[in-house]
Amino acid sequence: SITGNIATHSLYVKAAGYTKVAIREGQTTGNWASFNLSTGVVIDSSGMTGVGITNVGNGWFRIYGTDSAAQQRTNIYVLDSSYTSGSPESYSFTGDGSSGIYVWGAQLEAGSFATSYIPTIADTVTRVGDINKLTGIANTIALATSGTFIMETGDMKTKSTEDQILLGNSTKCQMYRDRTDNTLKSYIFRVSTGTANSATWTGNVRSSVTYDANTIALCLNGGTVISSNGTTAMTGDTYIGTDGVGAQYINGCVRKMSISNQKSANTTLKNKSIVGGSL
Repeated sequence: SITGNIATHSLYVKAAGYTKVAIREGQTTGNWASFNLSTGVVIDSSGMTGVGITNVGNGWFRIYGTDSAAQQRTNIYVLDSSYTSGSPESYSFTGDGSSGIYVWGAQLEAGSFATSYIPTIADTVTRVGDINKLTGIANTIALATSGTFIMETGDMKTKSTEDQILLGNSTKCQMYRDRTDNTLKSYIFRVSTGTANSATWTGNVRSSVTYDANTIALCLNGGTVISSNGTTAMTGDTYIGTDGVGAQYINGCVRKMSISNQKSANTTLKNKSIVGGSL
C-alpha cells in the first residue's frame, strides 16, 4: 500500500487462458479499470484517471490507472470472456482449474503516471528520475538536416518556471512546451503553434515537427500546421522528455514517439498529430 494524495497502479500482464483482467484500488476508493488482453483495449473504468494499456510485445501488456486517496493498495482481478463491464469486485465466475493470467512487475507509486519498473523486494524504494537519450542510428537521425518527429505525451501539468523539453538538449530542441503561453515551440527556429493553452495538454497529446534545410512546421493535436523558414540543424545529444541536465524535464510522461530523417508533407504531419492515429 502507499500513503499519499495521488498514486498510479500499474502491472505487466499476459493472457494464460483468460484474456480479461482488472485492477482496483482496494483500500479507500474502490475505483477500478478493466482491460482486454486479446484486443489490447480498456474495457471499462470508474473513478480512475489516465487509464491505459500498452502493448510491450510477445503477448505482454502494461496496464495502468491513477487514483486519488489518502491510502491506496492494488487489487488484481482475473475475468472470463463473459465479463463485459462493471466493477470487478461484484463480478464472479467459476474457473476451469487451469487457466489464468501471467502477472509481472506490479507497481504502486506516488504520482499521476506510471514510470519505468522499479524493482522492489522487501520495502518501498526510490531511485533517480529516468533520463532517456537517443544513441547510435537514432541520434544520427535526430541530428539529420531533415526529419519528422512525433511524440505522444500524457497528463502534462504546467510548470511556471521552466520550459518542458519534449525532444532536444540544453542548447537546442526540436520541440518544447513554452512555460509562458503553453504553446508548442521549436528552439531551433523559434516557431510556435500559437494555439495551445493549458487545457490543450490535458490527457494524451500529440506533438509533431517536420523540417528540412529551408522550412520547419509544427502541429499540436491535429490543429493548424504552423510553418516558418529555418536553416539550422540541432547538434549534440538528443534527450527525450528532458534537456539532459535535469531542469527542463516534462511534468508528465511520454507514451510513444517516432522519428524519421524524412520531411513530411503538412497534411501528413497534421494527420499524424491526432491522438489515436498511426505514428
